[in-house]
Amino acid sequence: MICFKCDSRQEAAFFQEEFPCGHCDGTNLVEYNICPDCGWMWRSVNGAVFDDSQMSVADLGDFAGLMMGTHPEMTEEELAIMDNINEQLLKIDKMDTEEASMSDYVHKCLQCNSTAVDVNDGKYKCMDCDFEWEIVKFE
Repeated sequence: MICFKCDSRQEAAFFQEEFPCGHCDGTNLVEYNICPDCGWMWRSVNGAVFDDSQMSVADLGDFAGLMMGTHPEMTEEELAIMDNINEQLLKIDKMDTEEASMSDYVHKCLQCNSTAVDVNDGKYKCMDCDFEWEIVKFE
């Protein structure tokens, strides 16, 4: 998805969920995004950005750490999302300060979290469990 703030075309989605539409047979794709170039975050549904969901990564970093430390009642799924946010924030910081290593640019398997390879443009395959997926960009 193209960043709403700086028009960057780098991959920004760090979490996606699909929900069935309540009005038709279609599905709605909800994406949580972080732009690696400008550090802004936002949510979108089917590619449309929610205006009230936009915030700077700098504003979220302390909040994410606080939430994980003070809210033990969070579900496993909520904790996984917060972990994913923290991981993405650390990667962005490393890239900004040029301290990133190759592993910060490597894709992880969605099923087993092992190393995945880019088979084709936007298509990935896990080298351990053979799980395959495609990243579809909505522009």
